[in-house]
Amino acid sequence: MAAFELEQLSSTFKETARLYPKTLPTSELTNADKIKSAVDDTIKAKDEARFDRSFADMTAACNQCHEANDRAFIVIRRPSFPSAFSNQLYGPRPSERKK
Repeated sequence: MAAFELEQLSSTFKETARLYPKTLPTSELTNADKIKSAVDDTIKAKDEARFDRSFADMTAACNQCHEANDRAFIVIRRPSFPSAFSNQLYGPRPSERKK
């Protein structure tokens, strides 16, 4: 299941690059490929501790990219309960939080 979900996420990165070519720099896509490989390796190794670390790295990279592209209101996090969307948290943009 984890490998399937990772492939779905990878497809989303590719679609994002196609739909928003000026938003996502090539360096971010290269970094996404490296992170995907690291997570994929831990899935194949069935190493839960390494998976947890690589998943945390991937989540941090997603949030850094969102912030760099003025999408900081989209926060990705470790799923907190069994739900299709418990890994996402939406809130006001940082500029709107100060009001």
